[in-house]
Amino acid sequence: MIHTGGQAAINGVIDSLKTDQQRKDSIGFHIYSNKYAKIPEKRKEIVYKDTKSLKDAQVNRDCDWKILIHGYLQTKDAMFPQNVKNGNLRYKLFDTLIENLGSRIVRMIFVISAFLTRMSKTKVASEQCWNVAVVDWGKISGGSYLTAIGHMKLVGERTAEIIDWLLSEGSISNPNKIHLIGQSLGSHVNGYVAVSLMKIRGVKLGRISGMSEFSNSAYLDL
Repeated sequence: MIHTGGQAAINGVIDSLKTDQQRKDSIGFHIYSNKYAKIPEKRKEIVYKDTKSLKDAQVNRDCDWKILIHGYLQTKDAMFPQNVKNGNLRYKLFDTLIENLGSRIVRMIFVISAFLTRMSKTKVASEQCWNVAVVDWGKISGGSYLTAIGHMKLVGERTAEIIDWLLSEGSISNPNKIHLIGQSLGSHVNGYVAVSLMKIRGVKLGRISGMSEFSNSAYLDL
């Protein structure tokens, strides 16, 4: 298996032969929902303007959205998007683990542990449902750092186009339900998303967070 960074570097070479439209079309939008928790690796790709892919994704319009944008030399499978995605779906995944345990004794231990864990969290957090999406621009995040920087505007524009389409289709009920989270260059892409969406639809996102490329614990929240 090729490391995500190595794969992005290879993609950088391939990218040099593409047009801007081809680069936009290479950007993926993958959704992970609580409804897929019984199969943690399960995901659905929503293809821009493809109504069949949107229908197959079975988006829950009542849930809030976390849209994650990775950084330089990364893909959707990088540590940042996967850890954040798993963190937001942790309650449902934990419930599924309990359901599948065969031993009654072990199951009882997990039930008690889960109860104590939830007691330490707020009621809102434990009952929150999310549509977690990862913007995968791994095919154009490789090559030189300056080349990747040059692609950020394209990624922001395509992400804004997808959000606009999802709003038009009713899959996102309100832009205030969207929390955009970027890491490294993905943090800068956030700005392009916000500006592009304002131009397209005249709306603002509910929340934008930018995380440091050096530490997932350091971030700017807007």
